[in-house]
Amino acid sequence: MRVIPPGVDLSRFEGACEPELMAAVEGKLGAFLTDPSRVPVLTIARADERKNLPGLVRAFSKNRWLRENANLIVIGGNRDTFAKLAGGPKRVWNELLRAIDDADLYGRIAYPKRHEPAEIPAFYEWVQERGGVFVNPAFTEPFGLTLLEAAAGGLPLVATNDGGPRDILANCANGVLIDPMDELEMGTAIEEIASCRERWRQLSENGSTNVRRHYSWSHHVKRYLSEIREILPAVKPSRTSGSQGALIANERWVVMDLPATIREESAEIIERWRRLFDGCRMGLGIATGMHLEEARAFIREHDLPEPGFLISSLGAEIHYGTRDVRDDRWRQQVSARWNRDRVMESLADTPGLTLQAEEHQHPFKVSFLMDASRAPGRMAIQRMLRESGIAAKVMVTARSYVDVVPLRGGKDVALRYIEHRWGIEPGHIFYFASHGNDMGAVRGRNLSVIPADGDRILRQIGPRPRIYHARGQGLAGFFEGLEHYGFLDQADPPKPDEEPGDEAVSQIELHP
Repeated sequence: MRVIPPGVDLSRFEGACEPELMAAVEGKLGAFLTDPSRVPVLTIARADERKNLPGLVRAFSKNRWLRENANLIVIGGNRDTFAKLAGGPKRVWNELLRAIDDADLYGRIAYPKRHEPAEIPAFYEWVQERGGVFVNPAFTEPFGLTLLEAAAGGLPLVATNDGGPRDILANCANGVLIDPMDELEMGTAIEEIASCRERWRQLSENGSTNVRRHYSWSHHVKRYLSEIREILPAVKPSRTSGSQGALIANERWVVMDLPATIREESAEIIERWRRLFDGCRMGLGIATGMHLEEARAFIREHDLPEPGFLISSLGAEIHYGTRDVRDDRWRQQVSARWNRDRVMESLADTPGLTLQAEEHQHPFKVSFLMDASRAPGRMAIQRMLRESGIAAKVMVTARSYVDVVPLRGGKDVALRYIEHRWGIEPGHIFYFASHGNDMGAVRGRNLSVIPADGDRILRQIGPRPRIYHARGQGLAGFFEGLEHYGFLDQADPPKPDEEPGDEAVSQIELHP
């Protein structure tokens, strides 16, 4: 996973502000400050209890150097009268004014009642001209837009060591992180920057340069495109010969795993299934966990219909037609950021997981046997990989098998890729799901059927228009599903916008 800093419009902080704006700011602050030439300490935040504005006032008042050499400027939103303030802001202002009065900071603190949005750059410029510092003392800060604005305005930063400021200061190298609960530490951090002109200058230059390097819209777009190019190939490969005709010739598709219970099915129902694909414009697609050679051997052994496409090794590879023409474009996509060795190293000592035999492995798949009584669950395994910085997906089947595949792999992603590349409507695909690794595909936009003997995890999925729970087992459930959707009669599929939102989806589907 890569975290891309958001783009921010920094153009407001380019060049000097209009003289009228600077005069307006001068007037608002001058009304409070006995000596406006002192080093200013600025904060801009809503009067919200989480913003810890009274804590900053106390930190300022407890530091002797700041009391003697600095002014504190609090831009805490706009207010008319205290009587009109809502409960939260009123409590903040009551505490803030009490802290000002207790410390007798009159003449050394400014808290204007109103300001205009256009004046914000002027506040930054006024503080920068006097060698000031910007402080974010919040208990928690999800992002920190004012930190970026202040950096663009050339102000060094003192900010809470929580959330977004950690990333911002790491990128911009223009300040200090502090514990917002430690008011003495906060005051000392402000003093150490404001009292040292050389350090102030270096931090100011770092911030002004790096905020534009990391957070401007132009950088955001370049970084975003760079990350996308790692996933999508820059050069479009030529089409594989013969594959296009085989795919566009069929109007509808049946997609399923190779029927593992075929030996238990009656000869009549197997023959009926084979005849489905004789002389009609309906194709068969296979999506299986078997590798290509194993799947081909199964097809030959049981005299199964020839698939138009074959997704093997849980989406590791896609092949087309009788010649098994490999889709190299898909292979390039699925390999992005995949590191098989790191997956094996990360899970090597996990209780209850044992590597399967070599014939069940693939360069784009790591397969384990699972002892469900000892092994962690799917989400726990996924978290272990994520904490190790590994981008991968974890699939559990029948509580006995664990497969780890690339983040852009899996049966579901491979099938969506085929739909997109060859222009196949999702509603023209009948997906017969029987294994736990079919979960992602079942939750897609295809017409899905789950037989009565399907994997336990599939049977826990809630009903919806494009998921049908058959009463029959095996191929009996398959034909029941065809009839339910009117698929052979080319009936219109249920509309996808009738699907329930996440609030109507069971937890087993969101976190299988």
